[in-house]
Amino acid sequence: MSRQIIKFNSFEIVEFFTYNSSKASTNVRAKLRTMSQKKRVYSKTVMCSVILVGIVAPVLLMFAGCASLSKAQCLEGDWYEIGLHDGESGLESKQFDEYVDTCAKYDVLPDIVKYSEGRTQGLVFFCTGSVGYSEGLQGREYRNVCSGTPEELFLEGHSLGYNIHSAEETIIDLTREVDEKYEEIRMWQKLIDENEGAELIDSLSDLLSVDPEIIKQVNAIGAARSLDIIDAEKEIEKLQELRAKAIVEYHKAIEAANEKGFQE
Repeated sequence: MSRQIIKFNSFEIVEFFTYNSSKASTNVRAKLRTMSQKKRVYSKTVMCSVILVGIVAPVLLMFAGCASLSKAQCLEGDWYEIGLHDGESGLESKQFDEYVDTCAKYDVLPDIVKYSEGRTQGLVFFCTGSVGYSEGLQGREYRNVCSGTPEELFLEGHSLGYNIHSAEETIIDLTREVDEKYEEIRMWQKLIDENEGAELIDSLSDLLSVDPEIIKQVNAIGAARSLDIIDAEKEIEKLQELRAKAIVEYHKAIEAANEKGFQE
C-alpha cells in the first residue's frame, strides 16, 4: 500500500477525529490527545502571563501615582524648595492643591506664597528650548505651564524632540509586528514540517485508507497552514515598507533638530 504524506496541525486533527471518526483506535486517540494538550497548555500559560501583567501593571502604576508628602514634610517642609522642584519638573499649579489636602490631615496649611515663588523660579529653568527638546524626546506631554517667549522656545524644542520620539516608537512597533509575523511563520512551518504526522501515519493508515474524504480534509489542513504563511509573508512586506518610511522620517527629524542646534 502506498503511503500518502499528510501535513496537518495536531490540534485541528484531534478535533476532527473526535467528531468525525469512531473507528480510530485507542492508541491513536491517545497520541492525538497528547499533542493537542501540549498546545493547549502552552496557550493557557501565555494567556495567564498576559492576564497577570494586565493586573499587576495598573496596580504598580497606581501606587507610583500616590506618592505624597509625609507628616514631617508637611510640618517642616521648605515650601520654596518644594515649589522650586515642582517648577523645574514642569508640574502644574494644581499640584499645590494636593499638598493642601495631604497636609490638612496633620492640621498644616502649606505656605502658598513661598511655594509659588519657588515654582515660578523653577519654571524659569524648565521653560527653555533644551528642556522642551528633552521632554519631547522622552515622549512627555506639555502641560501648558510656560508662557510668552519661554513657551515658544520650549514648544519649538518639544516639537523637534517629540518628532524623533514618535518616529522611534513607530519603528519599534513595526519591528515588533514584523518579528511576531516571522514567529507565526515559524510556528506554522513547524506544524507542517514536524514529525508528528509521520509518527502517526502508521497508526492512522488503516483508518485513512478506507476513507478518502478524511485524507482530503486532513491534507486541506496543511494547505490552509501554507496559505497562512503566504498571507503572513505578504503582511511582512507591507510592514517592512512602513518601517522603511518610518526610518526615513526618523532621520529627517534628527536632521531638523540638528539644524536648530539640538543634539541627542
